[in-house]
Amino acid sequence: MIQIEHISKQYRPKKSLPVQALDDLSLHVNKGEFVAVTGVSGSGKSTLLHVLGGMDTVDSGSIKVCGEEITSYTRKQLAQYRNARVGFVLQDFGLIPYRSAIENVTVPLYIHQKNKGKIPQQAETMLKKMGILDLRDRYVYSLSGGQKQRVAIARAMINDPDIILADEPTGALDSKTKTEIMDLFVDLHKNGTTILMVTHDNEISAYADRVLKISDGKIIADEKN
Repeated sequence: MIQIEHISKQYRPKKSLPVQALDDLSLHVNKGEFVAVTGVSGSGKSTLLHVLGGMDTVDSGSIKVCGEEITSYTRKQLAQYRNARVGFVLQDFGLIPYRSAIENVTVPLYIHQKNKGKIPQQAETMLKKMGILDLRDRYVYSLSGGQKQRVAIARAMINDPDIILADEPTGALDSKTKTEIMDLFVDLHKNGTTILMVTHDNEISAYADRVLKISDGKIIADEKN
């Protein structure tokens, strides 16, 4: 499903030395795999997710998703790719606080979907799958961390994406809630969803069936769990 070949990415901050975020990195991920990406802060983990998700571009190399070369996409094509093919789950949830749970979940649907009359029903179905239909009309700012992350996962899954990209999705949660959220990811994985998850937590990476370790923009270990 994912073919990354020899990608490099360098950031050039003003009044500072260039930072080599990714350095000739190659990676293949099969459909349905659950891959944890580990490494110290600044190793390139999040940059890898950003370029794979079409939120940033590479300086060189190739990224193919389902056989399509996304590095040649225009900005408009990348926006369509992000909305239709990728679901994002972030540590800070990335939700709109003064909107309801169902309004947050429906955002991706309104961007491209033509039959907007079916959107509320689709969103309710996804909230039910996440076990939070009762939160349908609650404003996001009033929800707990675990509830917010469930809403974020529902939003990520609403367009039936090819890939879920999760960046430290349990970093802001307590131990009990971490387990509950990871159980949701395991269920998604069992249903065939391809997941790449950045984490610094060994307990979280143990849920994956494959663990990558990145250092200085390179993959230095690739192990099966």
